[in-house]
Amino acid sequence: MSSPEDIIEAATEVSRILKQIGVSHAIIGGAAGNLLGSERSTLDVDVLVSFPSIQVREAILKHGTKFTGSKTDLKFAYTNDGGTFVPIEFLKDGNEAALSMPDLASTPILTFEEIPLVHPSIIVCLKVGRWAWMSESARPRSRVKAKQDLHDILFLLKWLVENEEKISFEGMETNHREKYTAGFQKLSSQYKLAAELLNNLL
Repeated sequence: MSSPEDIIEAATEVSRILKQIGVSHAIIGGAAGNLLGSERSTLDVDVLVSFPSIQVREAILKHGTKFTGSKTDLKFAYTNDGGTFVPIEFLKDGNEAALSMPDLASTPILTFEEIPLVHPSIIVCLKVGRWAWMSESARPRSRVKAKQDLHDILFLLKWLVENEEKISFEGMETNHREKYTAGFQKLSSQYKLAAELLNNLL
């Protein structure tokens, strides 16, 4: 796991380079939470991009002296001055990707200190959708991931309330809307704090 400080440094640098070379992107997942103030350590920086390609990888390696990359995929590591390695992974946006992800062209984006983030209202939906089934798993790794997701969910719900934001399913496909609604209902039934926060958000 990387510390929030290491994650923020790596996310800031990769975003700077992607903007420099003109690649549309947004930080997603736990790294976005760290940028917004979450203190949970996370494994890597996930970056949502429209067109992951070998050209993007090569451009980052060319423009960023602290990055190392694999020749076989789009996974990278950022090494800070203290010698800490922070893995960075590019995720293809859209439903046609291996993992269904938001479409950068239409999903809400929050610019935080000049870094584009997938809007917290979208990230919390994605995390609730995964938490809802992982929390039922008997696999130890899945249960650990569900616990991490729960921490992130509660942080994001608090952030949304404090910033007077709302969770909206407008524009989402029906199956996604139903999945997230069921996930929030399950969350509310199990955690009083979540229920109180969601009363102000839905």
